[in-house]
Amino acid sequence: KYVELAKDTAVKVIMAYCPVLNQLPRGPRPEFWVPRTAAGRPVNPVNMDTPYLISREMWHAGAQMAFAKGVDGLSTFNFKWAVGVRPEYLSILSEIASPSIVAQHDKLYPYITAESRNKPQPLTDKPVSYELYVADDPAGVSQMLLEVYITETTTKDRIAFAMNGQTLQMRRRLTCPDQTDGWQRPLVDPHHLFECDLKAIKLLKGYNELTVQLIERTPELSSQMVVVGVNVSVKV
Repeated sequence: KYVELAKDTAVKVIMAYCPVLNQLPRGPRPEFWVPRTAAGRPVNPVNMDTPYLISREMWHAGAQMAFAKGVDGLSTFNFKWAVGVRPEYLSILSEIASPSIVAQHDKLYPYITAESRNKPQPLTDKPVSYELYVADDPAGVSQMLLEVYITETTTKDRIAFAMNGQTLQMRRRLTCPDQTDGWQRPLVDPHHLFECDLKAIKLLKGYNELTVQLIERTPELSSQMVVVGVNVSVKV
């Protein structure tokens, strides 16, 4: 709204840049921060005071989205804590200095968060939808991967995915072995990851609508399925 209001004026729109303040992960090894399935969703009960673990790719994504929506610059005042606490993170400032620079870095866009309009939703036979804003040019990156996490699923469930009405061919990945031939869920939450390369479809640069719908569910199972995470991972 502010970008539109300032259009054709001398006013510059500077966004206060702080995706999640003071919630950077601890330690130098990202693979040990939290299980991969937690990306873009609450990581409770790992740390109730830190509901999201932020990676450098997520900082890049926030800046890329701001520039794509038309801001003239970023206010990084909230990085002041890094000067004395974690000076190693100050290098992020050079990575988000301009649209051309941030475009050179990998990104992770988590679309389901507690603060966003895209909330976790129960999965039923009626489609649930999520608004995804693509800030990168799909033709200008090497990979653009959609990741969808759904709880309480089994390998026998049939789920339909579509982007802007176009059917997506999603690959199902288990985060732990299923030794029950699909009848019971593995004891990991969420344990089913569905993914596909978005470069293979006609994706719009800007707003896109992802829909997820339950097609067939084993009737003996009464547990409710919930879409708890939708991410877009970009490799330049």
